[in-house]
Amino acid sequence: MNKPLIYFFVSFILGIIIFILYSFSALLAFSFVLLFILILVKGISYKEVFINIIIVIFSFYNTYSYFNVNLPKDNNVVKIRICNKKGYKTIGNINDKRVYIKDLKGGNIGDVIYAKGNFKEDIQYDKGIIGQFSLKYEIERKEDLYSKIIGYRSFLDEEFQSIFGVDDGVLLSNLCFGDNSSIDIETKEKLKSLGVIHVISVSGFHIALVYKLVSTILGGNIALIITFFYGVFTGGKSSTWRAFIMIFVSKASFKLYRNYDGVSALALAGIILLSIKPYYLMDVGFCLSFLATLGIVLFQKVINNKLYKLPSFLRESISITMSAQIFTFPYMIFAFESFNLGFLVGNLFLVPIFTLLIILGNSAAILLNTFLIKYIKYFVDILMQILNGGIYILHSISPKTSYLTYLEGCIVIAIYICYLLVKKGNKKYIYLPLFLCTLIIFEYYKPYTEIKVLDVLGKEAYIISYKKRNVLLTNSNKVGEDLIKGYNIDEVKRIGTYPLKFSIKDKNNTDVEIINIGNGKKQVSITLSQREENNFLKFMNYRGNKNYDIILLKPKKQVGFSRTYETNSVIITDFNIYNLR
Repeated sequence: MNKPLIYFFVSFILGIIIFILYSFSALLAFSFVLLFILILVKGISYKEVFINIIIVIFSFYNTYSYFNVNLPKDNNVVKIRICNKKGYKTIGNINDKRVYIKDLKGGNIGDVIYAKGNFKEDIQYDKGIIGQFSLKYEIERKEDLYSKIIGYRSFLDEEFQSIFGVDDGVLLSNLCFGDNSSIDIETKEKLKSLGVIHVISVSGFHIALVYKLVSTILGGNIALIITFFYGVFTGGKSSTWRAFIMIFVSKASFKLYRNYDGVSALALAGIILLSIKPYYLMDVGFCLSFLATLGIVLFQKVINNKLYKLPSFLRESISITMSAQIFTFPYMIFAFESFNLGFLVGNLFLVPIFTLLIILGNSAAILLNTFLIKYIKYFVDILMQILNGGIYILHSISPKTSYLTYLEGCIVIAIYICYLLVKKGNKKYIYLPLFLCTLIIFEYYKPYTEIKVLDVLGKEAYIISYKKRNVLLTNSNKVGEDLIKGYNIDEVKRIGTYPLKFSIKDKNNTDVEIINIGNGKKQVSITLSQREENNFLKFMNYRGNKNYDIILLKPKKQVGFSRTYETNSVIITDFNIYNLR
């Protein structure tokens, strides 16, 4: 078995996937296991198959333990560590498991609270949430070393705003210490469209930069220690520890006179992280970090050699950027239902500026009360002006974000795979993309009326589609460009009070009434004009005199990663047959 860590990592991932499938359907999980074993036995020996099956079982049980074992008990004293606060939602750790904390008054990230309350299980696999803890009363609050470290990060954030100004101070603090919650949405969207959003959230890029700088000055061993504490200080995200583990393995392999293999080091980092937090597998940041790193490890040198005519500094930047997109691009299509080609110019021109700002920002944190801070401020002010101007210009000239539906995403991935197959000599797949592209016609042209029920940031929305026209009805005050572009909306209408009534001038002359019946449920009443008798409907034993239907729509749990998700669809066909999907 060549490079066994890669096999072990894949087996670990499969164990988590099997657990999630088992949570929905035991038969589906069993079928997946059977398929896995059949594929596995063809490539490796029976002894190696046995080892990988053991790893799958361990991964399955490890994931099961996280979501089902040692859960908080009602009215018992529990220790809560506040780990995230966004708006009205507070996420805490109880028994090393993430829970929503309800009725918590005050508190900062990192605080430790001893309290009693009631626990309600409500698993959200993609967030690692096991449920909600309703706090009845607090016993005490304590500060430990970790909470003091996180508290000092808040202190630095305030100092940066005081020294560099509010806007520049917030951005510099986020660049260096990783909390991007205070950056305005418009700036985030611009950075996202330019492919540099990862820079304002401490990631593997920051860890590699800090290690390289410190090791140059103080040596590798001290650099490892400082880099570790920097990871703790900045919140310890999955991408942070992935980079640290790979650096540690690289350093250890050099000490042990072993060859360093990037893919095996990446696999080891994945095994360690998933064994501690199995829900990372469904975390967007984790997946993007690993996929980008895999692309760089496998293809960066290949692309770099192809661009040998370019200057070395330009060749390095382009090759890293392009190789990182090879595996992240398909993933982003499904995770965000969008992509932007501005990542190349963003990484070429903005990342060097961000790099200098990260160095100056961390230097400012160390030299905060010295006379050198005024010189740091001088250079930071110049770089911020260049950065803001660069973002404005590049955002203006770069291609706009393209939004894809799920079907379009599948087609893009299928074309991607067909290209690889044809390149390897399988010429029979060369015309398959043409067939796949014809499917897009049905995505944009609806011969029937379709009503999609959406959730937009907690607000109801309805998309009425017929032929080429799509109308959005919503009671949300903010309708993002991603929603408009993603669903090809022609017109937006605001919902007033329920009941909501509207007519659709299709072949059926359909009247629709949506009634709010409480408890998050909506009742859709659909009335169609009377039609002539149809022999086909008679044959189908269809009640031709029926000209209405009432359908109860129950919102589904959010399982995707986007801010908008579909709950149900009502399709009104020419034969007056209703389906929920």
